[in-house]
Amino acid sequence: IGAFMVAGAVLALGGVTGGSLSRLDELGRNPDAATRRELAVEVATAVTTGTEDAPSAAAAVGVLADKDAMPAPRDRAKAQLRAALTKEPEPTTAALVQLLAMEKAPADARIYAIELLRELDQLPKVQGLDTATRAALASKWPQLKVAALPLYAKVDPTRAGGEVLAGMLDDKSIDKPTKIAAALAWGEVARTGGKDNSGAAQNALDRMLKDEDQDVRAAAAEAAGNIGAKYMEQLRKMAKLENYVVRVGAAKGLANATLVNGSPGVAVDGIG
Repeated sequence: IGAFMVAGAVLALGGVTGGSLSRLDELGRNPDAATRRELAVEVATAVTTGTEDAPSAAAAVGVLADKDAMPAPRDRAKAQLRAALTKEPEPTTAALVQLLAMEKAPADARIYAIELLRELDQLPKVQGLDTATRAALASKWPQLKVAALPLYAKVDPTRAGGEVLAGMLDDKSIDKPTKIAAALAWGEVARTGGKDNSGAAQNALDRMLKDEDQDVRAAAAEAAGNIGAKYMEQLRKMAKLENYVVRVGAAKGLANATLVNGSPGVAVDGIG
């Protein structure tokens, strides 16, 4: 069994007995299939329940980081992390950053950590977040690099906008997933970058809202909502007149705008 699974089991079991410690030591020495199944059950149970002595976020990370973990425990681990992020955002954020920083963890697990971190309205100050995000952005895995781009813009909007995103605007060689991620990243720059970055974000999104690809336009519409009231009328029209894919993006943008300074009435009219 992988070292990550063993580490997750240790974290999940908390104050284990001497017998359990001996068993975990045995698990680290190439256990058979039956033993692996037993450990998976124990870790999954700890992830599902969690106690004060059993840090469930850390246990969940142990499961997700192990490439040999079965689908059911992985699904429970994801659910546990999402729930823990609401109850205990700071320690759970720290656990997610640890998962993101694990270069040997499966790419999809690191991408899931990015998704949860992006859902936070405000990121707690967690050591290593910037470093882990930059490492993901430089990954050899294209899907991970694309997922990390909007998170990097959320973590450091000024550097993301000036050092990474600006150069993409006139680059004809970037692929579609990267363009979509760039649009979402500009939305993060607009939302968290302050007045100094607002103009650059608006200029970029104005261009991307006219892109010939519907998925890029949809992402740009979603992102433009982070600017607020200024884009609400345009988004309302897009939600009424564009094709289905773009209408969904515009509806998300309208919802985002209400969280800034947009009118709920305009949003409801556009979405309805």
